[in-house]
Amino acid sequence: MTSSGVVMSLSIGMPAGMLLIGAFVPLLLRRWVSEAKAWVGFGVLANAGLALVGVAVYSDGMDTLSLMGLVCSGVAAMWAVVRGGMRLAGGAGLASRWGHFDQTAWISSLTMSVLGGAVLAVMVGGASVTAVMETLARVPAADGVGRPLGALAHVMALLLAVGCTVRVLVMGEVGQVAWIYGLAVALVFWRAVGGGVLTPAEGGGYRLTDWSMRLLIELTVVHIGFVATFWGYRINRRWRAAQVDPMTLVGAKVDWPGMGSAACVVGALLMLIVTVQLTAPFDATTWGIRRQAIVATVCAVGTGMSMFALIGHRWHAGVAEVGLGLVTLSAAAGCVVVSPLSDTSLREQFPVVFNAMMFGFAFMAAFWVWLGRVWDQQLDEGRAWTNGGRLIPLTQRYAFFSACLAVGLGGLMAMWPVLRSVAVEDDTLGRMSAAVAVHLLLLLVLLWGRRTIGRSSFGGLTLLTIGSMLGFVIVRSQPHVSTTVQGMILPW
Repeated sequence: MTSSGVVMSLSIGMPAGMLLIGAFVPLLLRRWVSEAKAWVGFGVLANAGLALVGVAVYSDGMDTLSLMGLVCSGVAAMWAVVRGGMRLAGGAGLASRWGHFDQTAWISSLTMSVLGGAVLAVMVGGASVTAVMETLARVPAADGVGRPLGALAHVMALLLAVGCTVRVLVMGEVGQVAWIYGLAVALVFWRAVGGGVLTPAEGGGYRLTDWSMRLLIELTVVHIGFVATFWGYRINRRWRAAQVDPMTLVGAKVDWPGMGSAACVVGALLMLIVTVQLTAPFDATTWGIRRQAIVATVCAVGTGMSMFALIGHRWHAGVAEVGLGLVTLSAAAGCVVVSPLSDTSLREQFPVVFNAMMFGFAFMAAFWVWLGRVWDQQLDEGRAWTNGGRLIPLTQRYAFFSACLAVGLGGLMAMWPVLRSVAVEDDTLGRMSAAVAVHLLLLLVLLWGRRTIGRSSFGGLTLLTIGSMLGFVIVRSQPHVSTTVQGMILPW
Protein backbone atom coordinates (compact mmCIF):
# COMPACT_ATOMS: atom_id res chain seq x y z
CA MET A 1 0.00 0.00 0.00
CA THR A 2 1.34 3.43 -0.90
CA SER A 3 1.85 6.25 1.61
CA SER A 4 -1.21 8.08 0.34
CA GLY A 5 -3.20 4.88 0.78
CA VAL A 6 -1.98 4.57 4.38
CA VAL A 7 -2.99 8.14 5.12
CA MET A 8 -6.42 7.59 3.59
CA SER A 9 -6.92 4.38 5.55
CA LEU A 10 -6.04 6.10 8.80
CA SER A 11 -8.34 9.02 8.04
CA ILE A 12 -11.22 6.63 7.34
CA GLY A 13 -10.40 4.22 10.16
CA MET A 14 -10.98 6.73 12.96
CA PRO A 15 -14.62 7.55 12.05
CA ALA A 16 -15.20 3.87 11.36
CA GLY A 17 -14.11 2.97 14.86
CA MET A 18 -16.27 5.74 16.34
CA LEU A 19 -19.29 4.44 14.43
CA LEU A 20 -18.71 0.88 15.64
CA ILE A 21 -18.39 2.03 19.24
CA GLY A 22 -21.36 4.36 18.89
CA ALA A 23 -23.49 1.51 17.57
CA PHE A 24 -23.86 0.22 21.14
CA VAL A 25 -25.13 3.54 22.46
CA PRO A 26 -28.76 2.98 21.30
CA LEU A 27 -28.72 -0.36 23.14
CA LEU A 28 -27.77 1.42 26.38
CA LEU A 29 -30.70 3.80 25.95
CA ARG A 30 -33.40 1.13 25.79
CA ARG A 31 -34.97 2.45 29.00
CA TRP A 32 -35.90 5.63 27.15
CA VAL A 33 -36.11 4.27 23.55
CA SER A 34 -38.21 1.38 22.33
CA GLU A 35 -36.50 -1.97 21.76
CA ALA A 36 -37.13 -1.93 18.00
CA LYS A 37 -35.75 1.60 17.52
CA ALA A 38 -32.66 0.77 19.57
CA TRP A 39 -31.82 -2.23 17.42
CA VAL A 40 -32.50 -0.28 14.22
CA GLY A 41 -30.01 2.34 15.36
CA PHE A 42 -27.51 -0.39 16.20
CA GLY A 43 -27.89 -1.95 12.76
CA VAL A 44 -27.50 1.34 10.87
CA LEU A 45 -24.43 2.47 12.80
CA ALA A 46 -22.81 -0.99 12.79
CA ASN A 47 -23.25 -1.41 9.04
CA ALA A 48 -21.91 2.08 8.37
CA GLY A 49 -18.89 1.39 10.55
CA LEU A 50 -18.20 -1.99 8.93
CA ALA A 51 -18.52 -0.42 5.49
CA LEU A 52 -15.98 2.25 6.39
CA VAL A 53 -13.63 -0.43 7.73
CA GLY A 54 -13.86 -2.19 4.40
CA VAL A 55 -13.19 1.04 2.54
CA ALA A 56 -10.16 1.70 4.73
CA VAL A 57 -8.74 -1.77 4.02
CA TYR A 58 -9.37 -1.92 0.27
CA SER A 59 -9.40 1.72 -0.81
CA ASP A 60 -5.98 1.71 -2.51
CA GLY A 61 -6.13 1.40 -6.31
CA MET A 62 -9.82 0.50 -6.67
CA ASP A 63 -12.67 2.44 -8.25
CA THR A 64 -15.68 3.46 -6.19
CA LEU A 65 -18.19 1.05 -7.71
CA SER A 66 -16.00 -2.02 -7.28
CA LEU A 67 -15.05 -0.98 -3.76
CA MET A 68 -18.70 -0.56 -2.80
CA GLY A 69 -19.60 -3.97 -4.21
CA LEU A 70 -16.72 -5.70 -2.43
CA VAL A 71 -17.50 -4.06 0.91
CA CYS A 72 -21.23 -4.79 0.70
CA SER A 73 -20.56 -8.42 -0.21
CA GLY A 74 -18.12 -8.83 2.67
CA VAL A 75 -20.49 -7.27 5.22
CA ALA A 76 -23.37 -9.43 3.95
CA ALA A 77 -21.29 -12.58 4.32
CA MET A 78 -20.22 -11.56 7.83
CA TRP A 79 -23.80 -11.01 9.05
CA ALA A 80 -24.91 -14.34 7.51
CA VAL A 81 -22.06 -16.18 9.24
CA VAL A 82 -22.86 -14.49 12.58
CA ARG A 83 -26.51 -15.42 12.28
CA GLY A 84 -25.66 -18.99 11.28
CA GLY A 85 -23.18 -19.27 14.16
CA MET A 86 -25.91 -18.27 16.62
CA ARG A 87 -28.17 -21.01 15.28
CA LEU A 88 -25.44 -23.64 15.48
CA ALA A 89 -24.30 -22.56 18.94
CA GLY A 90 -27.61 -22.28 20.74
CA GLY A 91 -30.25 -23.51 18.35
CA ALA A 92 -33.67 -21.93 18.22
CA GLY A 93 -33.51 -21.00 21.91
CA LEU A 94 -30.59 -18.62 21.50
CA ALA A 95 -32.12 -17.15 18.35
CA SER A 96 -35.40 -16.46 20.17
CA ARG A 97 -33.63 -14.98 23.20
CA TRP A 98 -31.69 -12.64 20.92
CA GLY A 99 -34.59 -12.19 18.56
CA HIS A 100 -33.99 -8.50 17.84
CA PHE A 101 -30.32 -9.09 17.12
CA ASP A 102 -31.21 -12.03 14.87
CA GLN A 103 -33.64 -9.87 12.91
CA THR A 104 -31.07 -7.07 12.67
CA ALA A 105 -28.50 -9.49 11.31
CA TRP A 106 -31.04 -10.87 8.84
CA ILE A 107 -32.07 -7.43 7.53
CA SER A 108 -28.44 -6.27 7.36
CA SER A 109 -27.36 -9.38 5.47
CA LEU A 110 -30.29 -9.07 3.06
CA THR A 111 -29.71 -5.36 2.39
CA MET A 112 -25.99 -5.72 1.84
CA SER A 113 -26.50 -8.79 -0.35
CA VAL A 114 -28.88 -6.86 -2.59
CA LEU A 115 -26.43 -3.96 -2.89
CA GLY A 116 -23.48 -6.26 -3.58
CA GLY A 117 -25.49 -8.26 -6.10
CA ALA A 118 -26.58 -5.07 -7.87
CA VAL A 119 -22.97 -3.91 -8.19
CA LEU A 120 -21.92 -7.33 -9.48
CA ALA A 121 -24.76 -7.25 -12.03
CA VAL A 122 -23.67 -3.78 -13.21
CA MET A 123 -20.07 -4.95 -13.60
CA VAL A 124 -20.99 -8.12 -15.48
CA GLY A 125 -23.56 -6.29 -17.60
CA GLY A 126 -21.09 -3.58 -18.52
CA ALA A 127 -18.45 -6.11 -19.48
CA SER A 128 -21.00 -8.07 -21.55
CA VAL A 129 -22.13 -4.96 -23.45
CA THR A 130 -18.50 -4.07 -24.14
CA ALA A 131 -17.84 -7.60 -25.38
CA VAL A 132 -20.76 -7.41 -27.81
CA MET A 133 -19.60 -4.01 -29.11
CA GLU A 134 -16.06 -5.27 -29.58
CA THR A 135 -17.31 -8.37 -31.36
CA LEU A 136 -19.31 -6.29 -33.82
CA ALA A 137 -16.66 -3.61 -34.39
CA ARG A 138 -13.56 -5.85 -34.18
CA VAL A 139 -11.86 -3.01 -32.30
CA PRO A 140 -11.04 -3.05 -28.55
CA ALA A 141 -12.93 -0.60 -26.38
CA ALA A 142 -10.89 2.44 -25.44
CA ASP A 143 -11.83 2.34 -21.78
CA GLY A 144 -11.07 -1.38 -21.34
CA VAL A 145 -14.07 -2.00 -19.11
CA GLY A 146 -13.78 -5.21 -17.15
CA ARG A 147 -10.08 -5.89 -17.81
CA PRO A 148 -8.08 -4.83 -14.74
CA LEU A 149 -10.47 -6.27 -12.13
CA GLY A 150 -10.63 -9.90 -13.26
CA ALA A 151 -10.36 -11.46 -9.78
CA LEU A 152 -12.62 -8.97 -8.00
CA ALA A 153 -15.84 -10.37 -9.46
CA HIS A 154 -14.82 -13.85 -8.30
CA VAL A 155 -14.28 -12.59 -4.75
CA MET A 156 -17.62 -10.76 -4.71
CA ALA A 157 -19.48 -13.79 -6.04
CA LEU A 158 -17.75 -16.03 -3.49
CA LEU A 159 -18.68 -13.75 -0.58
CA LEU A 160 -22.30 -13.51 -1.69
CA ALA A 161 -22.41 -17.28 -2.20
CA VAL A 162 -21.08 -17.82 1.33
CA GLY A 163 -24.02 -15.88 2.75
CA CYS A 164 -26.52 -17.77 0.60
CA THR A 165 -24.98 -21.13 1.48
CA VAL A 166 -25.15 -20.42 5.21
CA ARG A 167 -28.81 -19.47 4.88
CA VAL A 168 -29.52 -22.69 2.97
CA LEU A 169 -27.59 -25.14 5.18
CA VAL A 170 -28.17 -23.60 8.60
CA MET A 171 -31.46 -21.72 8.34
CA GLY A 172 -33.02 -24.05 5.76
CA GLU A 173 -33.92 -21.22 3.37
CA VAL A 174 -33.95 -23.27 0.15
CA GLY A 175 -35.07 -20.22 -1.82
CA GLN A 176 -31.46 -19.02 -1.66
CA VAL A 177 -30.44 -21.79 -4.09
CA ALA A 178 -31.85 -19.74 -6.97
CA TRP A 179 -29.58 -16.85 -5.92
CA ILE A 180 -26.56 -19.16 -5.85
CA TYR A 181 -27.57 -20.28 -9.32
CA GLY A 182 -27.69 -16.64 -10.45
CA LEU A 183 -24.26 -15.96 -8.94
CA ALA A 184 -22.81 -18.94 -10.81
CA VAL A 185 -24.29 -17.64 -14.06
CA ALA A 186 -22.88 -14.15 -13.44
CA LEU A 187 -19.47 -15.66 -12.72
CA VAL A 188 -19.61 -17.64 -15.98
CA PHE A 189 -20.36 -14.46 -17.92
CA TRP A 190 -17.50 -12.64 -16.21
CA ARG A 191 -15.08 -15.46 -16.97
CA ALA A 192 -16.07 -15.33 -20.64
CA VAL A 193 -16.00 -11.56 -21.24
CA GLY A 194 -14.08 -10.03 -18.33
CA GLY A 195 -10.68 -10.59 -19.94
CA GLY A 196 -11.58 -9.18 -23.36
CA VAL A 197 -12.91 -10.83 -26.49
CA LEU A 198 -10.28 -9.71 -29.02
CA THR A 199 -6.66 -10.71 -29.47
CA PRO A 200 -4.05 -9.20 -31.82
CA ALA A 201 -3.74 -11.00 -35.16
CA GLU A 202 -0.41 -11.84 -36.79
CA GLY A 203 -1.01 -9.74 -39.90
CA GLY A 204 -2.30 -6.75 -37.96
CA GLY A 205 -5.68 -5.94 -36.56
CA TYR A 206 -7.60 -8.16 -34.16
CA ARG A 207 -9.41 -11.46 -34.25
CA LEU A 208 -12.10 -12.90 -31.99
CA THR A 209 -11.31 -15.26 -29.18
CA ASP A 210 -13.51 -18.27 -28.46
CA TRP A 211 -15.37 -16.38 -25.72
CA SER A 212 -18.84 -17.17 -27.05
CA MET A 213 -18.10 -20.89 -27.24
CA ARG A 214 -16.69 -20.94 -23.72
CA LEU A 215 -19.73 -19.03 -22.50
CA LEU A 216 -22.08 -21.50 -24.18
CA ILE A 217 -20.30 -24.56 -22.79
CA GLU A 218 -19.85 -23.27 -19.23
CA LEU A 219 -23.39 -21.93 -19.03
CA THR A 220 -24.72 -25.30 -20.14
CA VAL A 221 -22.59 -27.14 -17.58
CA VAL A 222 -23.74 -24.83 -14.76
CA HIS A 223 -27.41 -25.17 -15.68
CA ILE A 224 -27.36 -28.96 -16.09
CA GLY A 225 -25.33 -29.25 -12.88
CA PHE A 226 -27.95 -27.34 -10.87
CA VAL A 227 -30.80 -29.35 -12.39
CA ALA A 228 -28.99 -32.61 -11.58
CA THR A 229 -28.35 -31.37 -8.03
CA PHE A 230 -32.03 -30.53 -7.64
CA TRP A 231 -33.08 -34.00 -8.72
CA GLY A 232 -30.53 -35.58 -6.38
CA TYR A 233 -31.86 -33.43 -3.53
CA ARG A 234 -35.45 -34.35 -4.42
CA ILE A 235 -34.73 -38.09 -4.58
CA ASN A 236 -32.86 -37.95 -1.25
CA ARG A 237 -35.70 -36.10 0.49
CA ARG A 238 -38.32 -38.49 -0.85
CA TRP A 239 -36.22 -41.49 0.16
CA ARG A 240 -35.88 -40.19 3.71
CA ALA A 241 -39.59 -39.48 3.88
CA ALA A 242 -40.35 -43.00 2.66
CA GLN A 243 -38.28 -44.44 5.49
CA VAL A 244 -40.23 -42.50 8.14
CA ASP A 245 -43.79 -42.29 6.81
CA PRO A 246 -44.51 -43.34 3.20
CA MET A 247 -47.90 -41.61 3.30
CA THR A 248 -46.18 -38.21 3.35
CA LEU A 249 -45.00 -38.83 -0.21
CA VAL A 250 -48.54 -38.31 -1.51
CA GLY A 251 -48.77 -34.62 -0.68
CA ALA A 252 -45.10 -33.80 -0.17
CA LYS A 253 -43.67 -31.09 -2.42
CA VAL A 254 -39.92 -30.77 -2.74
CA ASP A 255 -39.13 -27.53 -4.52
CA TRP A 256 -36.54 -24.78 -4.77
CA PRO A 257 -38.46 -21.49 -5.02
CA GLY A 258 -37.38 -19.34 -7.94
CA MET A 259 -35.61 -22.17 -9.75
CA GLY A 260 -38.14 -22.20 -12.59
CA SER A 261 -37.89 -18.48 -13.25
CA ALA A 262 -34.09 -18.57 -13.11
CA ALA A 263 -34.05 -21.51 -15.54
CA CYS A 264 -36.27 -19.53 -17.93
CA VAL A 265 -33.82 -16.62 -17.97
CA VAL A 266 -30.77 -18.84 -18.47
CA GLY A 267 -32.55 -20.89 -21.12
CA ALA A 268 -33.48 -17.74 -23.04
CA LEU A 269 -29.84 -16.59 -22.89
CA LEU A 270 -28.72 -19.98 -24.20
CA MET A 271 -31.22 -19.72 -27.06
CA LEU A 272 -29.76 -16.34 -27.96
CA ILE A 273 -26.17 -17.62 -27.81
CA VAL A 274 -26.99 -20.69 -29.93
CA THR A 275 -28.71 -18.45 -32.48
CA VAL A 276 -25.64 -16.22 -32.64
CA GLN A 277 -23.40 -19.25 -33.06
CA LEU A 278 -25.47 -20.33 -36.05
CA THR A 279 -25.48 -16.91 -37.74
CA ALA A 280 -22.24 -15.18 -36.64
CA PRO A 281 -19.01 -15.25 -38.72
CA PHE A 282 -17.70 -18.64 -37.61
CA ASP A 283 -14.42 -18.25 -39.48
CA ALA A 284 -13.43 -15.39 -37.17
CA THR A 285 -12.30 -17.99 -34.62
CA THR A 286 -10.26 -21.18 -34.83
CA TRP A 287 -13.15 -23.55 -34.10
CA GLY A 288 -14.59 -23.81 -37.61
CA ILE A 289 -18.20 -24.03 -38.71
CA ARG A 290 -18.80 -27.71 -38.13
CA ARG A 291 -17.25 -27.94 -34.67
CA GLN A 292 -19.15 -24.90 -33.46
CA ALA A 293 -22.37 -26.40 -34.80
CA ILE A 294 -21.61 -29.67 -32.97
CA VAL A 295 -21.10 -27.83 -29.68
CA ALA A 296 -24.26 -25.77 -30.22
CA THR A 297 -26.26 -28.93 -30.93
CA VAL A 298 -25.04 -30.77 -27.84
CA CYS A 299 -25.56 -27.77 -25.55
CA ALA A 300 -29.04 -27.04 -26.90
CA VAL A 301 -30.16 -30.66 -26.59
CA GLY A 302 -28.73 -31.05 -23.08
CA THR A 303 -30.26 -27.83 -21.80
CA GLY A 304 -33.60 -28.52 -23.48
CA MET A 305 -33.84 -31.97 -21.90
CA SER A 306 -32.98 -30.48 -18.50
CA MET A 307 -35.88 -28.04 -18.95
CA PHE A 308 -38.24 -30.96 -19.54
CA ALA A 309 -36.81 -32.62 -16.43
CA LEU A 310 -37.78 -29.54 -14.42
CA ILE A 311 -41.38 -29.51 -15.65
CA GLY A 312 -41.52 -33.23 -14.89
CA HIS A 313 -41.43 -32.22 -11.23
CA ARG A 314 -43.66 -29.13 -11.37
CA TRP A 315 -45.36 -27.65 -14.39
CA HIS A 316 -44.02 -24.28 -15.51
CA ALA A 317 -45.18 -22.94 -18.88
CA GLY A 318 -42.15 -20.68 -19.31
CA VAL A 319 -39.69 -23.51 -18.71
CA ALA A 320 -41.61 -25.72 -21.16
CA GLU A 321 -41.50 -23.05 -23.89
CA VAL A 322 -37.77 -22.53 -23.43
CA GLY A 323 -37.21 -26.28 -23.62
CA LEU A 324 -39.17 -26.50 -26.87
CA GLY A 325 -37.19 -23.58 -28.29
CA LEU A 326 -33.85 -25.14 -27.43
CA VAL A 327 -34.79 -28.48 -28.96
CA THR A 328 -35.94 -26.67 -32.11
CA LEU A 329 -32.62 -24.83 -32.38
CA SER A 330 -30.70 -28.04 -31.76
CA ALA A 331 -32.33 -29.60 -34.84
CA ALA A 332 -31.24 -26.65 -36.98
CA ALA A 333 -27.69 -26.83 -35.60
CA GLY A 334 -27.61 -30.60 -36.14
CA CYS A 335 -28.53 -30.15 -39.80
CA VAL A 336 -25.63 -27.72 -40.16
CA VAL A 337 -23.32 -30.41 -38.75
CA VAL A 338 -24.27 -32.94 -41.44
CA SER A 339 -24.44 -30.41 -44.30
CA PRO A 340 -21.78 -30.64 -47.08
CA LEU A 341 -19.49 -27.87 -45.88
CA SER A 342 -16.05 -27.23 -47.36
CA ASP A 343 -12.97 -25.27 -46.35
CA THR A 344 -13.92 -22.13 -48.27
CA SER A 345 -14.74 -18.82 -46.64
CA LEU A 346 -17.86 -18.33 -44.58
CA ARG A 347 -19.37 -15.98 -47.16
CA GLU A 348 -19.45 -18.85 -49.65
CA GLN A 349 -20.73 -21.30 -47.04
CA PHE A 350 -23.64 -19.23 -45.76
CA PRO A 351 -26.10 -20.45 -48.46
CA VAL A 352 -25.35 -24.04 -47.45
CA VAL A 353 -25.84 -23.17 -43.78
CA PHE A 354 -29.14 -21.44 -44.54
CA ASN A 355 -30.37 -24.43 -46.54
CA ALA A 356 -29.47 -26.84 -43.71
CA MET A 357 -31.15 -24.67 -41.07
CA MET A 358 -34.26 -24.34 -43.25
CA PHE A 359 -34.47 -28.13 -43.48
CA GLY A 360 -34.06 -28.41 -39.69
CA PHE A 361 -36.86 -25.93 -38.97
CA ALA A 362 -39.15 -27.57 -41.53
CA PHE A 363 -38.49 -30.96 -39.91
CA MET A 364 -39.22 -29.58 -36.43
CA ALA A 365 -42.44 -27.97 -37.65
CA ALA A 366 -43.59 -31.39 -38.84
CA PHE A 367 -42.36 -33.02 -35.62
CA TRP A 368 -44.28 -30.62 -33.36
CA VAL A 369 -47.45 -31.05 -35.42
CA TRP A 370 -47.13 -34.83 -35.16
CA LEU A 371 -46.30 -34.78 -31.44
CA GLY A 372 -49.27 -32.57 -30.61
CA ARG A 373 -51.53 -34.95 -32.51
CA VAL A 374 -50.14 -38.00 -30.68
CA TRP A 375 -50.58 -36.36 -27.27
CA ASP A 376 -54.31 -35.80 -27.87
CA GLN A 377 -54.87 -39.09 -26.06
CA GLN A 378 -53.65 -37.43 -22.85
CA LEU A 379 -56.66 -35.12 -22.76
CA ASP A 380 -59.68 -35.95 -20.62
CA GLU A 381 -62.68 -34.39 -22.39
CA GLY A 382 -60.44 -31.60 -23.63
CA ARG A 383 -58.70 -31.03 -20.29
CA ALA A 384 -55.02 -31.83 -19.83
CA TRP A 385 -54.20 -34.18 -16.96
CA THR A 386 -50.50 -34.80 -17.79
CA ASN A 387 -47.58 -32.64 -18.86
CA GLY A 388 -47.93 -34.09 -22.36
CA GLY A 389 -51.47 -32.74 -22.53
CA ARG A 390 -50.34 -29.34 -21.26
CA LEU A 391 -47.66 -29.25 -23.97
CA ILE A 392 -50.14 -29.67 -26.84
CA PRO A 393 -50.91 -25.94 -27.36
CA LEU A 394 -47.21 -25.14 -26.97
CA THR A 395 -46.21 -27.70 -29.62
CA GLN A 396 -48.76 -26.22 -32.01
CA ARG A 397 -47.36 -22.77 -31.34
CA TYR A 398 -43.81 -23.95 -31.93
CA ALA A 399 -44.85 -25.75 -35.11
CA PHE A 400 -46.00 -22.40 -36.49
CA PHE A 401 -42.91 -20.65 -35.10
CA SER A 402 -40.56 -23.19 -36.70
CA ALA A 403 -42.39 -22.84 -40.00
CA CYS A 404 -42.03 -19.04 -39.80
CA LEU A 405 -38.28 -19.39 -39.28
CA ALA A 406 -38.04 -21.77 -42.24
CA VAL A 407 -39.99 -19.37 -44.48
CA GLY A 408 -37.79 -16.47 -43.35
CA LEU A 409 -34.65 -18.41 -44.21
CA GLY A 410 -36.15 -19.29 -47.58
CA GLY A 411 -36.73 -15.63 -48.35
CA LEU A 412 -33.20 -14.79 -47.27
CA MET A 413 -31.79 -17.50 -49.52
CA ALA A 414 -33.86 -16.21 -52.42
CA MET A 415 -32.42 -12.69 -52.17
CA TRP A 416 -28.92 -13.71 -51.08
CA PRO A 417 -27.05 -13.21 -54.42
CA VAL A 418 -28.45 -9.69 -54.95
CA LEU A 419 -27.17 -8.33 -51.63
CA ARG A 420 -24.37 -5.80 -52.06
CA SER A 421 -22.08 -7.44 -49.49
CA VAL A 422 -22.29 -10.87 -51.15
CA ALA A 423 -20.06 -11.79 -54.08
CA VAL A 424 -21.31 -15.37 -54.53
CA GLU A 425 -23.64 -16.32 -57.37
CA ASP A 426 -24.89 -19.48 -55.62
CA ASP A 427 -26.38 -20.78 -58.86
CA THR A 428 -24.91 -24.26 -59.20
CA LEU A 429 -27.23 -27.13 -60.06
CA GLY A 430 -26.67 -28.83 -56.70
CA ARG A 431 -27.49 -25.71 -54.70
CA MET A 432 -30.62 -24.98 -56.70
CA SER A 433 -31.81 -28.57 -56.41
CA ALA A 434 -31.25 -28.65 -52.64
CA ALA A 435 -33.07 -25.34 -52.11
CA VAL A 436 -36.04 -26.31 -54.28
CA ALA A 437 -36.24 -29.67 -52.49
CA VAL A 438 -36.34 -28.06 -49.03
CA HIS A 439 -38.98 -25.58 -50.24
CA LEU A 440 -41.13 -28.47 -51.47
CA LEU A 441 -40.65 -30.24 -48.13
CA LEU A 442 -41.76 -27.11 -46.30
CA LEU A 443 -44.83 -26.85 -48.56
CA LEU A 444 -45.85 -30.40 -47.66
CA VAL A 445 -45.34 -29.72 -43.95
CA LEU A 446 -47.43 -26.53 -44.11
CA LEU A 447 -50.27 -28.21 -45.99
CA TRP A 448 -50.27 -31.11 -43.52
CA GLY A 449 -50.12 -28.71 -40.56
CA ARG A 450 -53.04 -26.71 -41.98
CA ARG A 451 -55.08 -29.88 -42.26
CA THR A 452 -54.08 -31.31 -38.87
CA ILE A 453 -54.15 -28.24 -36.65
CA GLY A 454 -56.69 -26.25 -38.64
CA ARG A 455 -54.92 -22.87 -38.37
CA SER A 456 -55.44 -20.55 -41.32
CA SER A 457 -52.03 -18.96 -40.68
CA PHE A 458 -50.41 -22.05 -42.18
CA GLY A 459 -52.14 -21.18 -45.45
CA GLY A 460 -50.49 -17.75 -45.45
CA LEU A 461 -47.11 -19.33 -44.87
CA THR A 462 -47.78 -21.68 -47.78
CA LEU A 463 -48.24 -18.72 -50.15
CA LEU A 464 -45.05 -17.11 -48.81
CA THR A 465 -43.14 -20.36 -49.35
CA ILE A 466 -44.31 -20.58 -52.97
CA GLY A 467 -43.20 -16.97 -53.52
CA SER A 468 -39.83 -17.69 -51.88
CA MET A 469 -39.25 -20.72 -54.10
CA LEU A 470 -40.16 -18.80 -57.26
CA GLY A 471 -37.94 -15.91 -56.22
CA PHE A 472 -35.06 -18.28 -55.55
CA VAL A 473 -35.29 -19.77 -59.04
CA ILE A 474 -35.83 -16.43 -60.81
CA VAL A 475 -32.91 -14.64 -59.12
CA ARG A 476 -30.47 -17.43 -59.93
CA SER A 477 -31.69 -17.96 -63.47
CA GLN A 478 -31.27 -14.31 -64.48
CA PRO A 479 -27.52 -14.52 -65.34
CA HIS A 480 -28.09 -17.61 -67.48
CA VAL A 481 -31.10 -16.10 -69.23
CA SER A 482 -29.18 -12.89 -69.92
CA THR A 483 -26.26 -14.84 -71.40
CA THR A 484 -28.57 -16.90 -73.61
CA VAL A 485 -30.43 -13.84 -74.89
CA GLN A 486 -27.18 -12.04 -75.65
CA GLY A 487 -25.96 -15.09 -77.59
CA MET A 488 -29.14 -15.12 -79.67
CA ILE A 489 -29.03 -11.40 -80.47
CA LEU A 490 -25.27 -11.06 -80.87
CA PRO A 491 -24.08 -14.46 -82.05
CA TRP A 492 -20.68 -13.08 -83.01
